[in-house]
Amino acid sequence: MADTNNGSTAGAQDDVLIRWTGWLDDFIGGLSALHGETATDFCCAAADEWQRNIMEDPPAPESAAMLALLEALRALTQVASSAALDERITRGAADAALRAALEGVRNDAQGWIDNGPPSAEEIRDGVKAVGATFKQAQDALADRVAEDEADDAYARDHPYGAILGYRDPEVEADIIFTQVSEFTEEQQNRYAEAHDRLRQLIDQDLFSYVSDSSDVFIGVVCDVLRDIQNHAFSLSNIDESHKRIRRIRSALIAFTSALHIHQDQTYYQVKHKFGDESDEHEAVRKLFNDIYSDCFGYRYERGLMVV
Repeated sequence: MADTNNGSTAGAQDDVLIRWTGWLDDFIGGLSALHGETATDFCCAAADEWQRNIMEDPPAPESAAMLALLEALRALTQVASSAALDERITRGAADAALRAALEGVRNDAQGWIDNGPPSAEEIRDGVKAVGATFKQAQDALADRVAEDEADDAYARDHPYGAILGYRDPEVEADIIFTQVSEFTEEQQNRYAEAHDRLRQLIDQDLFSYVSDSSDVFIGVVCDVLRDIQNHAFSLSNIDESHKRIRRIRSALIAFTSALHIHQDQTYYQVKHKFGDESDEHEAVRKLFNDIYSDCFGYRYERGLMVV
């Protein structure tokens, strides 16, 4: 009778192992459908999916099926820990690493189905190994938190410096900032003042460019009118007339181009200082739009520039 009960229990455990091995197959197949653009978000989604399924009907604590599921969780923990510690790991890389690790777990589970489950002692040793992995991951994350806190403390104590912003295609971030040189408060104020002066010079040069272009245009028009008044050429002379028309057109295009550059630069500075779609940005945009809308000649010349 005891042998029959033992055989029934072993058969039931085999059925449970087979069922959870099939679940691992489905879990692996569904990894690509999990949400999350970053590696960390992907790992969180995978962990949620694992927990949701296990909590519904978990296998016996000291069974081969439970060991397989814990091994799967260990693989997930290792990938998630690596993603948290290294921002260069992408969603695709995390997916590939987790998929490979889980396929190894599934193959081990399939081997237990084909050749017999591990002994009770092997299961206990496997559970201990999984627990050790969790402890290592917690320690690594704690060390990273301590490093981040130390970096924050350093930043608070050293608030001034030159910052380099750059992009790395291997990192899921729009821009990465790093301090390349430390400044004293006096140096910071001196460099900031120099930057403001340079910006003001650029603005002044831009206004001068617009003003100079306007003066040139008016000068060309006056020269042509003076030639007509002095009969310097015959209006019936098509070549001479077209020559002066081209001079006027070129001067006017140069002026409208300068005005357009001034418009673009003004938009950029307002958005940089007050924010895109801010009230100040809208006011400046309305000002330039009014110039554009109320002047047919300007609209016409802007159209000629792109023809």
